Amino acid sequence: MVSRSGDCHIVFDTKYYSVPYNLVHELVEVRSNPTTVEIFHKSQWVALHPRARGHGHTVTINEHRTRSHQAHLEWTPSRMVHWAQSIGPHTARLFERILAYKPHPEMGYRSCLGLIRLAGQYSSSRMEAAAERALATGTCRYQVRLKQWLAEEA
Repeated sequence: MVSRSGDCHIVFDTKYYSVPYNLVHELVEVRSNPTTVEIFHKSQWVALHPRARGHGHTVTINEHRTRSHQAHLEWTPSRMVHWAQSIGPHTARLFERILAYKPHPEMGYRSCLGLIRLAGQYSSSRMEAAAERALATGTCRYQVRLKQWLAEEA
């Protein structure tokens, strides 16, 4: 079974390698040598990656992502932070923290995009207050905690 990281990646040797998104939850076989990682599904070759070196390193082929994930790539870290600044300085700092917390900024996109969707349901002042609270507590589960705090204030 593919050990997933919450998206189109498998975990192999403490590194993340992409597989076509339709294979998430499918059994795959991994073959590796010192320079490459090959991934097979039902004996069919589905991916070839250069071998990652660092612990937690991610290697991704863009076509392995769903179309919606590919669209997320249009949101650069600076674009997300710029959007967050329109809510307020605490929200912008929270986005910066989320993006910096992950080994690769793209891994924080889902959290930031979730907060962008959440901001459509609440006023800027409530989002700012919740972001300030998240920054003060140093919580890493931002979206879950912000939803709780926003619901408390309702």
